[in-house]
Amino acid sequence: MKHFSAPFLQTLKDAIVASVWYRNELKRFLSASLSDAALLDKYDWKAQNKREIVNDLIDCLAEDQTTNFTDFQRLTRSILEMSRYSGLESLAGR
Repeated sequence: MKHFSAPFLQTLKDAIVASVWYRNELKRFLSASLSDAALLDKYDWKAQNKREIVNDLIDCLAEDQTTNFTDFQRLTRSILEMSRYSGLESLAGR
C-alpha cells in the first residue's frame, strides 16, 4: 500500500539534499532519522554523490511504504525541524 505520492517523495529527496550539505553530515542525519541505520552501509560514501545516495535510499524505502512509514515520518519531521545548516554556515565563514 502506498501512502506517499511521487511528488512528495521527490520533494523529500530535494529537501534532504538541499538541507544537508556534506556527505558525512548526510550520513549522520540519515543515521539519526532511520530506524535501521544499517541501510546506509550499502552506499559508497566516498564515491557516490549525496543526490545518488538520497535518491536510492528514498526509492528503496518507498518500495514498502507500510513498513517504512515511520522512517518517512522521521525524515520529514527532521527536515521540518531543522534550524541550523552547518554546512552552509561553514561556507559562509570562508
